[in-house]
Amino acid sequence: MCKGVLKLPLKAHSCVDPDAITLRIHRTSSGQWDGLILVGDEEIGSIAACDTPQAVEDAARETGLFPDHVEFEAE
Repeated sequence: MCKGVLKLPLKAHSCVDPDAITLRIHRTSSGQWDGLILVGDEEIGSIAACDTPQAVEDAARETGLFPDHVEFEAE
């Protein structure tokens, strides 16, 4: 089970282009996986304390936003 935070509504965005939604996944020092949900460079949500990168992706999709791009940050 992951912990998630979604910061909606988006300020000054009348229409969200789904191609601009990015999920950036990284491994924490504790060995768990976290993710940031971004529109452009603006963070609109976060996912924390997941056991696997796939769990981060699943939790992001459960928000109702479907990232077009998934990026993995180097440890």
